[in-house]
Amino acid sequence: MLLTLSLCVFLVPAQLPMSAEACFITQYQHPRFHPLPSTPFNSNCGPASLAMVLKAFKLVSPVMEPEAMISLARRAMTGSELPGSWTYPDQILAAAAAFGLKVRKVWGIEGIRTAMSRPGRLVIANLNPTPAYLEQLTQPYDGGHFAVIMAFEGDQVTLNDPLASRPAVTVTKQSLAIALTRNLGPGIPPYNGGIELWSPALQTTANRIRARDPL
Repeated sequence: MLLTLSLCVFLVPAQLPMSAEACFITQYQHPRFHPLPSTPFNSNCGPASLAMVLKAFKLVSPVMEPEAMISLARRAMTGSELPGSWTYPDQILAAAAAFGLKVRKVWGIEGIRTAMSRPGRLVIANLNPTPAYLEQLTQPYDGGHFAVIMAFEGDQVTLNDPLASRPAVTVTKQSLAIALTRNLGPGIPPYNGGIELWSPALQTTANRIRARDPL
């Protein structure tokens, strides 16, 4: 009985505070996931992805409107709320750190898989969704894009993509590898990586439980 209780407590900190469904928002207006008007054909995939991560780790109010979350993330990344300017991985890294998250760059499909195997991790990937999972997007786009990797289990990867109409888009490991290695635009080479993010609060709690209740 004591061992069962210890295991239950140990496993909790490995989980994110919020599911893919609960933290999903879109970068465009959507009746459920972004009800307030937004600028059509905006470049808010980076800010929207960071906003989903902030929401997942409960660093923003759960009642904040998605448009306000995206504006908050964009200001932290660029110092401006202009929705038409491109954003970049280094801006996400710096902004996420300013919100108190731990961050580091990860490279390639295996680097992302390894990052996602660690407890309580998310990765914001810089990729090109065309043609890898184009058919799963409401607003198709061929170019540099950001999406949040919520889970990586075997050959299946779960994405929260701000250009999709629903949370938890599922792609294969091979499809993600294709998206990571496609050019991000004419003459723009692939980034082939992303930003690993985690909460130091979750990590500290997990470490304390490991020390108290070693398996």
